Amino acid sequence: MFLKTFLLLVLMLFLTACQGTSGVDSVTPNQSLEQSDSINSGEQSSAVDNVDNGFEVADKPHIPDVPELDLPRPPLSKTFWNQVNGPFGGILVDFVKSEGSYWAASSDNAGLASNYVYKIDAENFSWQRIARANNLKAIAVNPRNPKQVGFVTAAGWDSGSKLFLSSDGGVNWETITFPDVSFHQIAMSGTDPLRIYVGVETNLKRLVCEDEGRDNCEFIRPVYQVITSDDYGDNWSYSNPIPEGNFNFEWAEAYDGFEFPVEWNDRITAIYPHPYDNNTIFVGTNTTLAKTIDSGESWTVLSDSFHRSDIKGIAINPNAPNLVYVRVGNFVSKSCRDLEEGANASPSEVAKYCAGIYLSTNGGDDWELLEGGTGDPSEGGVYVNEYDNETVYAVFSREVLRTTLGSQAWDRYL
Repeated sequence: MFLKTFLLLVLMLFLTACQGTSGVDSVTPNQSLEQSDSINSGEQSSAVDNVDNGFEVADKPHIPDVPELDLPRPPLSKTFWNQVNGPFGGILVDFVKSEGSYWAASSDNAGLASNYVYKIDAENFSWQRIARANNLKAIAVNPRNPKQVGFVTAAGWDSGSKLFLSSDGGVNWETITFPDVSFHQIAMSGTDPLRIYVGVETNLKRLVCEDEGRDNCEFIRPVYQVITSDDYGDNWSYSNPIPEGNFNFEWAEAYDGFEFPVEWNDRITAIYPHPYDNNTIFVGTNTTLAKTIDSGESWTVLSDSFHRSDIKGIAINPNAPNLVYVRVGNFVSKSCRDLEEGANASPSEVAKYCAGIYLSTNGGDDWELLEGGTGDPSEGGVYVNEYDNETVYAVFSREVLRTTLGSQAWDRYL
């Protein structure tokens, strides 16, 4: 529904771009990866071990070697922007940084491109296909160990939602599934190399009927939780359910009579572990920002004071973890769109309806809406500059804004 090209902008925030060449297809298809399973990597064993926690862990498939890409690599520039050499077609659904490399997940169900996990060299920006998987949702890499990689996929018409983990940089993968569970987001600890966080939707059998004729049916709202592993996927523990929220504004793209589906309300859109405290996790959904300090035993809703609580992104300053930034706005509000179509909307009107950035200076207890940080909500996020942690970037569709801690103004960065 929404384009997600903002991740190309995010990519450029972390690295200076290299000059692309017009008309060059950036990736040559590798036929050995074109198979039909959810992850295509050669023969897979049919043996499945039943783990005590209920997950099914399949044998690790082997990913064939991918030929090095022959792409132009001109000198880099620190003074102007260029598009980096990446996959041609499709959308980047997620992008993360690790030591010495970047990782990207692309997804394209329209058939123009394909669905791949890529590894990008941080110096020469060469793109290497690591794995192919349908319906890619999110990817995570251990920031200090790029050999530990994980990604999640959504359910498709011919396959269920899955979690994939690799401990050797994508050469081999462990596939984890669970009946009636859908995987939505994934994150890895910055301090514990074995700790993984995954946002899941459970209770997928939403319609319960008294008989096969579907009489006297009851809709059961799905449950959203965070599952955590402390041994890199061998065992998992469930958090208590994330508090439910309710969609609280009129979606501009909704047709007349449309009601926001209740199963969308609490869909997990972001997971951000505390950089030093593994028990503290921030989670964003379509309707709520929540925090736990005990690995999900209990949750505190932080977004009650927000003008809107459809969460698009979370960022914590790694050198001052009490500074937490939250990007709100997953959907276009009709009231905000009406303001944009008018003239001279006041900052107070914009702050009442439109996407924006909230800042907490005390770990989430209190929040301030940063004036002027707004734009198209359909794409974007918020990011702290790791080399200058007082600088913050906010992405709104194809526009990147920049501010500094304590500043009352944003400038257009891109």
